[in-house]
Amino acid sequence: MFEARGLKKSYGALAVVRGVSLSVAAGERHGIIGPNGAGKTTFFNLLSGEAAADAGEVCMDGINLGKSPPDARARAGLGRSFQHNSLFAGLTVAENLAIAIAQRKKLYKIFWRGFLSRTEVFAEALDRAHRLGLGAQAHTRAAHLSHGAMRQLEIGLTLALRPKVLLLDEPTSGMSPEETAAIKNLIRRLPEELALLVIEHDMDVIFDLASHITVLDYGEVLMRGAPAEVRASPAVRARYLGMG
Repeated sequence: MFEARGLKKSYGALAVVRGVSLSVAAGERHGIIGPNGAGKTTFFNLLSGEAAADAGEVCMDGINLGKSPPDARARAGLGRSFQHNSLFAGLTVAENLAIAIAQRKKLYKIFWRGFLSRTEVFAEALDRAHRLGLGAQAHTRAAHLSHGAMRQLEIGLTLALRPKVLLLDEPTSGMSPEETAAIKNLIRRLPEELALLVIEHDMDVIFDLASHITVLDYGEVLMRGAPAEVRASPAVRARYLGMG
């Protein structure tokens, strides 16, 4: 479903991503871990088109995305949730979701019709709010949500576009145990056919959710395997898990 081939990115003399390749099948839950500075977020930026690769290519569903910008990759089915929330703070949960739904339906092209008044859009927005666990807060402004609820909503906005591949960057960062549990439950309920790549520092979360894990170190792949294999690796234990 999704493949990166030999991606490289340098900033001046600093090589941040050094020939990283990765493939993810439909329905796969793939975790990416590594020490700070390992190149994880830069790698995601190359996948989503936020940064241009110096070399390598990104393919989705067998199609080379080339130098496509982020919006074109989103329309092709690549969704991304960022580490820092990017919501419409002055709008409600339902209104935020309605905007994403209208984008998917291309209602913005009919500029003389206000899509926020379309009943079918708001009906889907309310349904999605309930499925996200935010039904009781559907009419609450995003600025008034807890940090965990904001993260749930941001993931929900991406899911409203019905992506084929979803990139999650630190979905549980800064959360309480209760909020972390809510995000884990949300990830477990993702559509079975959706391919997921997730960067996460919480090892309990990543080992619980991922079927495959890639470990990055200094911009290179240190190891790739099943969670049990990664946990048992002497190299990973010494370099990242602090158990050497």
